[in-house]
Amino acid sequence: MKLRQKLLTGTLVFVSILMCGCSKDVQKQQKTAETETAGSETAGTADKADIKERLVSASSSDIVWTISDDVDVNETYLKYFNEKLKEDGYNFRLKFQYLKEDEYDREIRQVLKDGSTDIALAGQNTDERNYVTELCRDNLLMCLDGQMNDKSELYGAFEDPLWKSVEVDGRVYTVPNGIFADGKYCIVFNKDVLGKKAANFNGDILSVNQYLSKNKTDKDKLLFDLSLEDFAGIFGGNIDYGMYFDGKTETISTVFENSKIYQLEKLFYDLNKAGQINELCTFHQNSGDRDKIKELIKKKEFTILLTKRTETVDSLDGVSVYDLDFTVNFERNGGTTGICEKSKKKENALQLLTLLYTRDDYTRLLLYGKEGKDYTIENGRVVSDKGVSHSLVDVLGLFRGSLPIEEEIVYYKNIRQQKEKLYRSKKCQTSKFAGFQLDFKNFKDVGAYADAGKEYYDIWKESTFSEEYEIAKKTVAGKQKKLLKEVRKQYETWKKNI
Repeated sequence: MKLRQKLLTGTLVFVSILMCGCSKDVQKQQKTAETETAGSETAGTADKADIKERLVSASSSDIVWTISDDVDVNETYLKYFNEKLKEDGYNFRLKFQYLKEDEYDREIRQVLKDGSTDIALAGQNTDERNYVTELCRDNLLMCLDGQMNDKSELYGAFEDPLWKSVEVDGRVYTVPNGIFADGKYCIVFNKDVLGKKAANFNGDILSVNQYLSKNKTDKDKLLFDLSLEDFAGIFGGNIDYGMYFDGKTETISTVFENSKIYQLEKLFYDLNKAGQINELCTFHQNSGDRDKIKELIKKKEFTILLTKRTETVDSLDGVSVYDLDFTVNFERNGGTTGICEKSKKKENALQLLTLLYTRDDYTRLLLYGKEGKDYTIENGRVVSDKGVSHSLVDVLGLFRGSLPIEEEIVYYKNIRQQKEKLYRSKKCQTSKFAGFQLDFKNFKDVGAYADAGKEYYDIWKESTFSEEYEIAKKTVAGKQKKLLKEVRKQYETWKKNI
């Protein structure tokens, strides 16, 4: 069922807050899950007294927003923000509350249970635990389905695939503010080498071999700085917990059992054997060679480049750029923001979220202060002698109202238009697994299972590829058998209940 069909009709007038669309049976299940989770975390539960000492005192007009203590908030700009709220007739003000970054996932659970916040960064997920999903299932975050519709401002601030990606059991509990990690994957053709040869490229990256020559110079080679996970996204799938989720065929397998991954590895093996891939290339993102690859991109030392579209790519002369597909997957609610179920100020909290994610004037006031006094805009970038931090942008996902700052090339001009165009384009694929959330709180050693295949990612560099690939396929299948069974079981259960 499409999200737009599932969200209730009506307005943002706050009706039935306490009846947010979650059934009594679901709430009962959530309460049970909360008890189980609390019992399993006895050793790691944050000290209540320690947390209490760091909580802010709040008046009846304060909307408390909890974030981690590594985020920079300019108190002067926050004062401006609250003054504007008052000027515009709002009877509430924003107050930030900070929890320990390295203990955040445990501490935020306690704060939500106590009701000592109104809005909260829900936390991050790890290879071992989906903490945000657990908060939703434990009824600690407010279900938003009944408060939004197609015409609501907050709903319109994010595209359908993003709302779909943060669903938990068919419901939305958090704002997908942290979901702007999707880059524009692209293939870049060097016209100085190829001329018009690549003009009719059909979008299939598995056909790039036809554009490469047998020459041995770097300029005649394929260059890429994408991970295996990136390529999976181009193919319409995603790699999570060491497994391949094929968003088109709706199948779950080990990475090396997927046919697209095999075809990619085999193609790169053939190209590498022929000396047609730059030796710096690797599927491992943490490679120290990435800076060297960036220099090669700037120098245009390639025939074909597979990368994410950046200002560096857009600044290249004598190239043709083809934007590739990307996939909006599941497990994307880490870093999102929700409203505390126990908050007594839910209506105002929702209003505040709406203002911050839809009004550029509010966003920029909080980020940069007053234009002309605290900053100026030069060539589309923020310039301030007081210094500018974008940690709030990253944590709260304030990409729509933000502007690039001098040292940041990753923030584009007109980012709102670019993102809207990106997520509404035909290049954007929404996985059939979108909205599926895994539960591993009672499953041990998930990380070990997830890492089982990583050592084989660059198997295309092996001289005996066919034999090594079969070994990798069998080895990883054996190591991940138990996890794969558990994931498939959870997915079938989820499908039946949605």
